[in-house]
Amino acid sequence: SFLFGAFTCGMLIDKNQVHFGGKSCYGLALVGNSVLLVVAVCLTDESMVATAQQQIVPACFAAVAAGLQNAMCTSHFGAVVRTTHVTGTVTDIGSTLGRLA
Repeated sequence: SFLFGAFTCGMLIDKNQVHFGGKSCYGLALVGNSVLLVVAVCLTDESMVATAQQQIVPACFAAVAAGLQNAMCTSHFGAVVRTTHVTGTVTDIGSTLGRLA
């Protein structure tokens, strides 16, 4: 799921540079990130007796949002600043695959 979020960012934002004037879709990526997080919250079972299977789908939506956000931050700052240190390699792989697609 995290890899898919980074892949989506790679498809929306083409290079490791900031482009203004319609060449990249930072706004669309931000709105998509917000929508993914809202969906994750809406799908979360509020009861404490929810099984792990019931929480997989909301967790996947949150992971996609995290991958998208991490790849956006990496693209915006030119890979200098990482928001999650453990997933840096997965972010790079996903965003590169997205750019190739």
